[in-house]
Amino acid sequence: MHDTRLARFCEWLRDAPIRAGLWLLDRIAGPYPETEADRIRERRRARLRRAFPGVDIDGTGNHEP
Repeated sequence: MHDTRLARFCEWLRDAPIRAGLWLLDRIAGPYPETEADRIRERRRARLRRAFPGVDIDGTGNHEP
C-alpha cells in the first residue's frame, strides 16, 4: 500500500480488532510478575542514582534527595 492517509487509516482499521483484543487480555490478566532480572536491573539503577545523584540515569527525572 502507498503511504497515504487513506492507506494508514485502512491499516489502522485492519489492526483495531487485534489491538482491542490484546488490550482486553492485558486488562484481564494483569501485569507480568516481577522477575529476578527486574530486581537486578532495579538494584543497578538505584546504585547508579546513588553514585550520580544529579544525573538523570533512566529518563525518569532527577532523583536527588
